[in-house]
Amino acid sequence: MGLEQAALKVLSNDHVSDLQLFLDHRIHHLLVDEFQDTSRSQWILIQRLCAGWIPGDGRTVFLVGDPKQSIYAFRKAEVRLFLEAKEGIPLSGQGILPVNNIQLKANFRSTDSLVKYINTLFGDTVMASPDEAFDEVPFQPSTACEQKPLKEESLPVSLNLFFKDSAVAVPEEAEALWLARTVKEVVTKQTEPISIGILLFARNRLQYYLKALRENEISLRVKEGLKICQCPEVMCLYELTAALCRPHDDLAWACLARSPWTWADAGVLLQIAHMAPAPWPLKLKLAAEKHPEIRRLQSALKRGLQRLGRDSLARVVQEVWMALEGPEKVAACFGPEGVANCRRFFQILESIETGIPEETLVRLGNCLENLYAPEAPDAPITGVNLMTVHGAKGLQFDVVFLPFLDWCPLAAGKPPPYLLERSPGKSALPLIAMGQDRRLGKPEPAYGCLKHLADGRKLGELKRELYVGMTRAKKQLFLSGVAQKRRDRINGPENSALRWILNHTMKESAESIPTFLNPSGLPVSSKKSKKKLSLPPPASFEPQQIPYRLESPSGLSSRAIEAEELPWADADRHCATIRGTVTHRLIESLWHQGKLPGADRITTALIGEGLNPDRASVVASEIEAELLACLKEPFFKWLLDRSRPAAESEWAIEAVEKSNIIRTGILDFVRKDENYWWIIDFKTSRPEETEKEAQFLARETDLYRPQLMAYRDMLARVKGIDTVKIRTGLYFTGIQKWHEVVFVRKEGKCLDKA
Repeated sequence: MGLEQAALKVLSNDHVSDLQLFLDHRIHHLLVDEFQDTSRSQWILIQRLCAGWIPGDGRTVFLVGDPKQSIYAFRKAEVRLFLEAKEGIPLSGQGILPVNNIQLKANFRSTDSLVKYINTLFGDTVMASPDEAFDEVPFQPSTACEQKPLKEESLPVSLNLFFKDSAVAVPEEAEALWLARTVKEVVTKQTEPISIGILLFARNRLQYYLKALRENEISLRVKEGLKICQCPEVMCLYELTAALCRPHDDLAWACLARSPWTWADAGVLLQIAHMAPAPWPLKLKLAAEKHPEIRRLQSALKRGLQRLGRDSLARVVQEVWMALEGPEKVAACFGPEGVANCRRFFQILESIETGIPEETLVRLGNCLENLYAPEAPDAPITGVNLMTVHGAKGLQFDVVFLPFLDWCPLAAGKPPPYLLERSPGKSALPLIAMGQDRRLGKPEPAYGCLKHLADGRKLGELKRELYVGMTRAKKQLFLSGVAQKRRDRINGPENSALRWILNHTMKESAESIPTFLNPSGLPVSSKKSKKKLSLPPPASFEPQQIPYRLESPSGLSSRAIEAEELPWADADRHCATIRGTVTHRLIESLWHQGKLPGADRITTALIGEGLNPDRASVVASEIEAELLACLKEPFFKWLLDRSRPAAESEWAIEAVEKSNIIRTGILDFVRKDENYWWIIDFKTSRPEETEKEAQFLARETDLYRPQLMAYRDMLARVKGIDTVKIRTGLYFTGIQKWHEVVFVRKEGKCLDKA
């Protein structure tokens, strides 16, 4: 993306550069392959490269692609650009550069049987009646260039459905086992080497397929399969690294006892866990006296810890691993593929070395989450390939397996916080809508419309992914998925490729294909009773005690008066809370900037906090008038007098109350004069209509007395001064009144005065 933007900047239409003149002179023919995956910025780049071209001047542009194979929306590809380009290339200030459209129909890859099935499936069902708003494209049938008949016993297309019944307890595992056995059967029957592609729509079930294929001893090439952090041997190496860098990480130390290069017996591990409460490094040190495998681990770790910080972290970990016979142990457990994964781990660790073990470990964790495991060492000699449909783009295989047809891109999940989509039509204007608001509890009205548009475009791309996957096959195509069986009816999940295929089979015009329900050769149900192993009682676990507790003085006020007793504890309490929040911000702005923002900005702030827009404008005017009145009141003017800079607004403060209690809070305003420190707590509450001012002040004082006393004690500890040097009180912005709260230490009473 950065290279594209740089090219667009160089070829800007604002002024003609020397480079543009040079390119205009040198470039006579422009060829763009896979044009269906063009993004809007790439389309603009093509237009600028063709700027100044006119028909008949000897220069040509050749765009080639198949809109049915546009599957890179996540890279900003827009299939609609392919359809728009048929009308010509728009050039700035020149109009349209016309193009001749040539439709290619010959299929040089697949057999006639495969081509006919794909034509009917997509033409009659999957891509019938395309919706342009969802980026769906019209289907154009193709024709097989050559007849390539299969052997009589081979089926060009077959559908294999799996569901729960008396013989199958986990359909996903049954599909994976069938897949592995069928691949092995296909490979065994062939007298000549063939290529097999196992293409996935998503990686959700990748571990099922890999496990089944390896259990059937099938060598395969995996392109961007498992994340390297999903490989157990790699995670054991990570825990070894973490144990060296973080001696306090008990989980990492416990994992070492069960790593492939130690593999302490479960009984030994249980004994270690039941040892007297102590850190795991100490537990292992004591266990080393009795257990040789732990002693060997302890000796290797001791040498590693001695070199930690002196040698690179990769070298330290690798030397410990070698001392524990790591390569041999990993090869015995995970084969050559496991050793290759460990080698890749050390390459990553060496490449991110910072010189500080902890920083290197943090970077290592981030890298492992985003990298894929390397190909198996025996991968180059096999013809079996496992990859995603996206990874198979441009490839072809003699036999293709398309499992996991029940995958749905609209599966339930956490909705995104916002949606950004293109508007339908040629304008392609960007549309944005925010999701659920944490205060209002519901999204913007436009969010539902954009969600519908986004979901439709995901399904449109799934249809094209299905087409790409099917058209990779040259001779045979195996389709499979987990179906839903209700009574005597079998169907696929809603909005899945499996449902489209099954719906197509119900049509009279559809060409029937062999369909197998829970294909034979599967193991018996896992529901069969198994002997249960008796487990020892779990090891006791005592969480570490928190050394201190945080306490906020603002929470102390709730102990004095229940919320239901407050005059604003009704439907208006939400408005009162927002009003108080914005008022505090405005006072802070007054202190720092010396002026109030306009009523429109106050309204925006209130709306941002969740207040109804109509009410927000009224409340904004009230707040503005209230603060303007405060600025005329002598005490408030003294507080915000910038000529006396010894003051702080919204001052975060923290102090130790007791050995295990830390008080933390924010003081609304603090000022220091020649004799005292002043703590001012701003309040936006007002007396009730029938309430006298003295009663109101007494009630507010009772409510906030504990909070003010806590603030006073915190400031005294932080500044190292006597509490008699601190004056505290409440300032009510609604009535422009300062009310001081005086604490009499000897009598243990609290006196208030205005």
